[in-house]
Amino acid sequence: QLITCIDTGADGYNIITGSLDMTVVIWSLYGDPHLVGAPPPTGIEAAPRVLHVLGGHYGGVLCAVISTSLDLVVSGAIATGSATFGVSAMQRCAKNECSDSVVVSSAHKGRFVRRLAVKSSAHAVAISHTGSGVLVYSADDDIDGEVLLLFSTNGVPLARTQLHAPLSSLVFSRDGDLVVVAEERCISVRLVDAAAWRSAEAAPLQLVHRYQVHSNKPKQRVARVPQVVAVTLSDENHHTFVATDDGALLIYANPHVTIQVLERQLGQALNL
Repeated sequence: QLITCIDTGADGYNIITGSLDMTVVIWSLYGDPHLVGAPPPTGIEAAPRVLHVLGGHYGGVLCAVISTSLDLVVSGAIATGSATFGVSAMQRCAKNECSDSVVVSSAHKGRFVRRLAVKSSAHAVAISHTGSGVLVYSADDDIDGEVLLLFSTNGVPLARTQLHAPLSSLVFSRDGDLVVVAEERCISVRLVDAAAWRSAEAAPLQLVHRYQVHSNKPKQRVARVPQVVAVTLSDENHHTFVATDDGALLIYANPHVTIQVLERQLGQALNL
């Protein structure tokens, strides 16, 4: 079946793939397949081996991410509503509070952990390696249409917000406090960990800043705003790198993140 997504563990040792056959496969790239989370050996050629085949979905898998530090795999699929649950979960689904679209599994043991209360198909997922949360994007929510959902790593719903355009990328900042969201023709920075923002008015998924994406071809006769196709962050989150469908690579400074870094450095210098 067609592979729809791939992600690499931060340890560089494991990768996961999701496909339309409703499964997620965890692969070991090197050495002993039981050493999940171990650093990759040097001087050894990659020899991928299947560690686990994860199930739990009843529709094709659209997205998946792995965090070896948290021992979690989060996968999103087309919602079908045909999953079989325990009694309590069945009661929740009768109230339209969950579906079979988002599954959380153990990366090390390859076992099912829980489902997240997502009512529709999951088109993108992201997990903070610091444990600040799990993000799920759905493009066909019954209430809001395009919606971004925030859960704790234990599966507790924390926040939701409506988006005004289709989403193409979700990237957590290294510290897990912020997430950079590519919404078709703009880039938005949203708050994840409200407590770290040190403001009484801060709330999860609150919009911090929005960048409008502009064409790198201003002399075109017909003005066309390019669409964002990929987003990534620099190591210290100072800059956001954006690729667009007209072949441009745009670099944006993250002023709010830079201020946070300066405050942290100043605090360390003054022993605060």
